[in-house]
Amino acid sequence: MNTALVQLKLRERQLQDELELVWASMDSLLEAHKVCGPITPTLVINTLKLMMLEGHGDWLVTPVERAADALVTSAEALKVASRETGICQHLLRGWLSRAQRHPALACRDGKLILRVEG
Repeated sequence: MNTALVQLKLRERQLQDELELVWASMDSLLEAHKVCGPITPTLVINTLKLMMLEGHGDWLVTPVERAADALVTSAEALKVASRETGICQHLLRGWLSRAQRHPALACRDGKLILRVEG
């Protein structure tokens, strides 16, 4: 894994640990929203990236497979993420076509494709 991926993974892990501490003290999603701010498409996309890098996650409905320079899983994960976060699936798909920090996530032919280097 290259340095950028390692740094992304470490930062995402740190953020996830902080979020878990917040969630542990929350009684409801409304309270979490007040403390953490809104759930954004960027947060959802980055969470999907992290799940794919780790090879598992609550939103992934099929295993993550390695294909050349990419990690691939079913685009059904977008539906699950949409349902879990309340962010429209079409908005998430549109967000994927915007410029992203590396690694880039794309949706093609019913698959989520995360471009990673060697």
